[in-house]
Amino acid sequence: MNHSSQAPGAVFSSDAPASRGLRLWARLTRWLFWLVVALWGLGLLTWVALHAVIVPRIDSWRPELQRWATGALGVPVTIGDIRATNRPDKALAAVGNLSADDVRHVVLIANYQEPEEVLARTLEALAIQHQAQQRLIVVLAMEEAEPGCRAKAAALQARFAGRFADLLATFHPAGLPGEIRGKGSNLRWAAEEVRRELVERRHMAMDRLTLTSSDADSVFHPDYFDAISRLFAADPERYRRFWQAPLLLDNNIWRAPTIIRLFTFLTNAVHLSEQSNAASFPLPLSTFTLSFKLAEQVGYWDPAVIADDTHMFLRCYFATLGQVRLVPVYLPNKGDTIVGATYWQTLVYFYK
Repeated sequence: MNHSSQAPGAVFSSDAPASRGLRLWARLTRWLFWLVVALWGLGLLTWVALHAVIVPRIDSWRPELQRWATGALGVPVTIGDIRATNRPDKALAAVGNLSADDVRHVVLIANYQEPEEVLARTLEALAIQHQAQQRLIVVLAMEEAEPGCRAKAAALQARFAGRFADLLATFHPAGLPGEIRGKGSNLRWAAEEVRRELVERRHMAMDRLTLTSSDADSVFHPDYFDAISRLFAADPERYRRFWQAPLLLDNNIWRAPTIIRLFTFLTNAVHLSEQSNAASFPLPLSTFTLSFKLAEQVGYWDPAVIADDTHMFLRCYFATLGQVRLVPVYLPNKGDTIVGATYWQTLVYFYK
């Protein structure tokens, strides 16, 4: 868009709201944002003051204060790391004793009653990855309990035929003994089905496979799996690693009510800060990658636990006696924020 005709210091672009009412609403939105920031800061100062007076031992409140301070400092550091990673002359990693071209990526997309177009958006983001036709094996992890799931999977497979090394579909049965219905049990079923297909039937080398848990609404950076290939190949501890990109809930941010946008912006800031916070012990969130070999070692996801990210990391952490670490990948992964059919429904969904 050409902005050369705008007056110096103009706030709105040519597609900005023109009516007086909408301009007033835009100003109110900015004021509300700064009010939330001010109240957040006031709450922090009040909390610190109360604990300094009431709690005699300083070490009881220092960790939380440190988390606030380092979290705030982590945001600009992470943004700098993202920009550095995206520089054309920036080498992501030196390849070690395993060629990056030898690495293959299995992407599990667990979903239930997701619109076909949402899944298509995620598949499109995967299809434009570097050498997707040679490196990516994408799995539509469907729930058998969803009516029409097989037809939806077949439609997507036909729509994206030839754009991946393979596009598989698994169908997690409902009511299996010892399971809680959720993403964790779906991922476990899908991973075991894929292992039988790729390793046992096709004789693919498991030690050259990565395994990615992807939300149905995840839109990967175009260079994400190329970065994973290089990082995986170069790391001698590749079977003791998780990889995580900063999660930004931006896909549909402008469809969300103002108050939800504000909370989402703050949530994005927390996700960013955790990536480069040297004082924290980062854990995976939502969409992440690990080696197939490590997942096999721990028996994949726990089917009796709904949370698939933090619990899977801790499962691997304790199974390896604390050797597992999370490695940030500074290529943002975008997801959807919460949006309902109405304003109040959105607030209810967000609260839940």
